[in-house]
Amino acid sequence: MTQEWYSEENLQQAWKFVKTDIRDDFVFDIIDFDDIRYNLSQVISSLHAQIKSNQYYPVPVIRIGVPKNFHSVRPGTVIPPIDLIVLYSIAQQLAPLLDVFLSDSAFAYRLNPRAGKSGEHLFKDKEEPKAQGAKPDDKIPAIIEKASEETDFPYNWFINWKAFHELSKEASKEYEYVAVTDITAFFENISLDLLREILKEKLNTSERELIDRLFRTLEFWSWTPDGNLPRGIGLLQGNDVSSFISNLYLLDLDVAMLDVVGGNQTKYYRYVDDVKLFTSDQDEARRALVRLEEVLRKLNLNVQSAKTKIVPADEVFDPVVDLWLERMGDDSDDKTDAAIKFFETVFNANELERWQRPYSRCLTVLRNANDDRAVDTALKLFLTNPSHRLLTRNFTYLHNFATSHKYGVEIANRLAESTFTFPYHRAYIFRLAAYSRDEILPLREMALKEAIDSSAHWFCRTAASFCLSTFALNKSELAQIETLINLESNPQVMRAVYVTLLQHSGNELRWVLDKLTLFNAPHQDYLRRYFFQLYKDTTLAKKHLEALGNISLTAPTFIHSYHRLDLLKASSNAAQRTAFKKVVEKMIQECESADWPRISNRLHQIYETFIVKA
Repeated sequence: MTQEWYSEENLQQAWKFVKTDIRDDFVFDIIDFDDIRYNLSQVISSLHAQIKSNQYYPVPVIRIGVPKNFHSVRPGTVIPPIDLIVLYSIAQQLAPLLDVFLSDSAFAYRLNPRAGKSGEHLFKDKEEPKAQGAKPDDKIPAIIEKASEETDFPYNWFINWKAFHELSKEASKEYEYVAVTDITAFFENISLDLLREILKEKLNTSERELIDRLFRTLEFWSWTPDGNLPRGIGLLQGNDVSSFISNLYLLDLDVAMLDVVGGNQTKYYRYVDDVKLFTSDQDEARRALVRLEEVLRKLNLNVQSAKTKIVPADEVFDPVVDLWLERMGDDSDDKTDAAIKFFETVFNANELERWQRPYSRCLTVLRNANDDRAVDTALKLFLTNPSHRLLTRNFTYLHNFATSHKYGVEIANRLAESTFTFPYHRAYIFRLAAYSRDEILPLREMALKEAIDSSAHWFCRTAASFCLSTFALNKSELAQIETLINLESNPQVMRAVYVTLLQHSGNELRWVLDKLTLFNAPHQDYLRRYFFQLYKDTTLAKKHLEALGNISLTAPTFIHSYHRLDLLKASSNAAQRTAFKKVVEKMIQECESADWPRISNRLHQIYETFIVKA
């Protein structure tokens, strides 16, 4: 390594990877980590100093059960952005050295050969989102950039998975059989000790020290407060670094499978733990599965017997599904027409297991074409089906049309039902409710009740607070939320509480900011700094105000600007107050011709507290 892995330059480069990775985190942040973005220079310099003096310590990860279907979840984790910067700083040093040991048969999360260039990901498994009007991250304000990020979430269309899928389809035409398997709880059962040794034996002494540092952090995160899981077992799911090193965990499996097929790489393909071995010799397929199980047992892994089998190769792929995916692909000139035809003549919501992939692609194409014909179907599926992939696709499509469609009544009815739903799903319903612009009193009441309910799930409470922050709250409602300042300990809930309480004006707002100084959860000092910068720094406030003057209320993500308006309204600078008044009046005027009662009420509240009470 030509320079220390924790140099400010490397940490800055790591942030470029991190800001892409966090866009599709399992858990959303109520202000999209603006407190980190706008204090990035201090974050980087502070991290550098802490690591250099051996004073850096990671904080616990956020854990959440992510629904796989109607009756089961997988463990999802979210690494706080500051710690993810450190993780990526290490990964960007090690990835070029380790990727070369992966077989060409392994497709997932490979090193991007252009990773060092601007706008490129570290791993070649995601396309760059088409963020129109995006500004460089170090320019303040970055409101336009953030809006485009949200619009493109979740943006990950798997480039390498497409190659894996296409080559597998070609192989299915050439060979008679395919041996397939499914590894039971792959990420949860990875042995960190074994993984560390696999990586260290590939590297020299100095790089092994970096491996040890990486695994000290991974082992810290593998511990859970309830102590039910063995230490050193399990790799975090939900970030690209984990996906890359999990890929390396199966190096021995690739060697063994290629040995069975005599090194013929047109017969064996792997995408993370999705293994396919093609052959016209059933004995060869049997030998492969026996050898596969032997290797996996040595790695502390097991296969699901019911899903490990030899099947005719022509039964693995659905030609009709693949045809629709191809017709709606990025390279297709008539993809929008194809998406419309698929939705109107082919798609059947009762056969989701078959049609989920083309349906998800259809939503993406229709969203990009600003075509809202699928809104009713997407809303019904969003409210009833908790499966994570389907949930996020439906959310992305629906949130894009939040300014032209009203979801409030149906969301309120769903939230009021006693039907069981996973906390993760319920939180996403509250999240979509935040973007809906209709003023639904029962929705407001349920959001308040859930936000202050200490027995409710923390993610539901966070999302309920996000929804609540889009309503113009009265003093009684704000007073109920204030009680959480001295009672609540969950950092995500508390971030949402403080953002919601910014609706206060005058002395009450100053009281909220003073209380924020006592919010001493890990990394939350940047939230305090960010709020005080908007509140007191006239130069920074002027830049934010200029950007707010150019933002359109027709953007679904306009609601992300409320906290800025709440803080900017308190300025005592005469010129800034005049400019602020013009900006808010312009926003209110834009509301007059639109049927957006909730956003109109919220803007009037900001204007009235600014003029009368600030």
